[in-house]
Amino acid sequence: MAVLFAANIVVEWFGSIALMVLVYERTQSTAAAAILLVCKQVIPGVLVPFAGSQLERYTLERALVGALVVQSLSFATLAALGYGVPLLLVAGLAGLSGGVVRSCLRAGMACRLTDEEFAAGSAILNVAVGVAGVAGPALAALVISASGAGTALAIASCVLLLLVVGTAGLSLRSVGGGACPSDAEDSVQASHLPAIPLVGLLALVALVMGVFSMDEPALLAFSEHSLAAGVGGYGAIVFAWGLGITAGGIVFTRLLHWSMLRIYSVATLVAAVGYIGMGFSPSIEVAIAFALLGGIGNGMDWVAVVTLVKQATPKGREVWAATRLEAISTAAPGIGILAGGLLADFASPRTTLVLPGIAAVVAIAVSAIVLRLRSGNGAPSAAVTAERTLVPSIHGGTA
Repeated sequence: MAVLFAANIVVEWFGSIALMVLVYERTQSTAAAAILLVCKQVIPGVLVPFAGSQLERYTLERALVGALVVQSLSFATLAALGYGVPLLLVAGLAGLSGGVVRSCLRAGMACRLTDEEFAAGSAILNVAVGVAGVAGPALAALVISASGAGTALAIASCVLLLLVVGTAGLSLRSVGGGACPSDAEDSVQASHLPAIPLVGLLALVALVMGVFSMDEPALLAFSEHSLAAGVGGYGAIVFAWGLGITAGGIVFTRLLHWSMLRIYSVATLVAAVGYIGMGFSPSIEVAIAFALLGGIGNGMDWVAVVTLVKQATPKGREVWAATRLEAISTAAPGIGILAGGLLADFASPRTTLVLPGIAAVVAIAVSAIVLRLRSGNGAPSAAVTAERTLVPSIHGGTA
């Protein structure tokens, strides 16, 4: 499942970069590229949760194969299309089907693994995605520069068909078909979600992920104009952040005795310090050091929250949770990038780095206060009962 997930991430990079090249070469417009980003990433991210309610009617294996086929056909169509409205519509379909693929794989992991196994499995998935995040853009750039964007899209389509073959024999427990067993009490719990704690957690994660993506449009300008380090400095910052993510993934595996909420809170604060420190850095060397620190936080926060959501999700609702996580990981960065681009135009690059860090610190602080207050009100509701499995972990208890 981790290999399939990482392979799909690589394909997404192929498609996204190839489409950006197609659109920009035809229009020479950053606004057109932004519209493509919204159609390919933001809108599909919003729609994935609605698709999840339909997926619960089918086995995960059937939904996975169907989504892979649709994604493959979408990329094949994109390879044949020129720039225009149809391209934007099909790009949205490609983004939506890719989100469904990854949601099925997340749900399969959640359904098959125990909480203890899921934490380790999420760490493996985190490493696989990290490798794909480095290899995907590099391979896409090589193919596009050598053969063109259309060829890259055609290759992506063929790879997706191969992934369909790769799913043969893969055992994913069905959600709707009852192959994910639960006892009577679990079945009752699955009929409704603990809406307040789980939805509140997802809202916090979406906010943090969105603001943490605001730096991307400003990093190059920050390196060139604020630090006088040029493109080389930008590359060094990105490399240091990626190195930190790898280190953070390793640190996460050493902290599995902590609660996941505690890991997520600490990791988010570490990443926030990295952003703030970069924003105030007087030199490229200091900025690189803070980028390494921020990457360490980034290497732990997402894997921790994925595990935490799994722990808080009633049995039988794995697809519900997986599609919302996929929506956050797809739409929130796109919205953050758009907001960061606007902010970078009206403020300095340093502001676009410092503001996300401050916003994340405030969000974590406010969330901690709210959880403390709710844990002390004694309201005898199902939502609060479920929430109490999360509240003690902020003090180091078991989530």
